[in-house]
Amino acid sequence: MQVLPPANVLPLLEERFAFLSERFGFVLAQTTEIPSCAWYRCDDRAVIIRYDFMGDAAVDVEIEVTGTAERHPLADVVAFAQPDAARLQGVRERKLVIAEIDRSARILVEHCEDFLAGRLDAFRRRHREALLVKGVRALAQREFYEGDARRALALYEALRPYWNEHDAEYHARLRSGDSSLAYLRRRV
Repeated sequence: MQVLPPANVLPLLEERFAFLSERFGFVLAQTTEIPSCAWYRCDDRAVIIRYDFMGDAAVDVEIEVTGTAERHPLADVVAFAQPDAARLQGVRERKLVIAEIDRSARILVEHCEDFLAGRLDAFRRRHREALLVKGVRALAQREFYEGDARRALALYEALRPYWNEHDAEYHARLRSGDSSLAYLRRRV
């Protein structure tokens, strides 16, 4: 068995996600060793798997409909279907990295098989709640940074049942009329 430096897990990503090619017709289109990243493509779809040992040391899987702005982190897609699928950070021990890669691959197949097989409408129907929440959150953040504070507040209010810790913070700042928002707004 080849001994790899801890930061390079590309061979593990390729091995553990080989099923994308074997079962679903994806092609390994691009790779980088450090940070380890593999891009698989098939027709109008892509699966991107990353692991950055020097960063937050998390296995990140994203699915993308190429040619559109539709790109979804796996943890966001399955947030309601499998609450224990949260993104784990600080995974640096070799056996834990392998376990996290395997867990991510399993979750991808269990919850995104329609996407992998090219049945995008079925995928969108199955995960419509998660995709809608993700879209509303993105709109609220865009309004927070670049738009109208009243619209941002209304969007965060609508999102309340799905708040994460960041949403609650943004909402509190908007409700308070905190003038420090001005320096937080991004300039494009």
